[in-house]
Amino acid sequence: MTRNEALEIMHAFLRDAEKTRIRPENAPLAITGMKELADPPGWVFYFNTQKWAETRLFEHAIIGQGPTIVLADGRLLDGGSAESVDMVLRRFGVSKSAPAEFSPRST
Repeated sequence: MTRNEALEIMHAFLRDAEKTRIRPENAPLAITGMKELADPPGWVFYFNTQKWAETRLFEHAIIGQGPTIVLADGRLLDGGSAESVDMVLRRFGVSKSAPAEFSPRST
């Protein structure tokens, strides 16, 4: 999956979220942050209202929104405000690759 495909999935999610999520003045939702995940492959998105993105004023913010993850296989995982990316992955049963082998520093 490409970055643009992940963005398309996220934009579709936001269109659906605008129908059900309570937000100040029914403001449109916008992506406010994005970063690529290496393990598992995918992208992490953050969103809020467009008005909040423009002003950063609390009165325009939605509350309780955490990371939303689009995995390379197309799955979308919607997290809550108290969850880190790792917590969202665990809650949805997505495991990372095995950790790198530990190699202590020599002294």
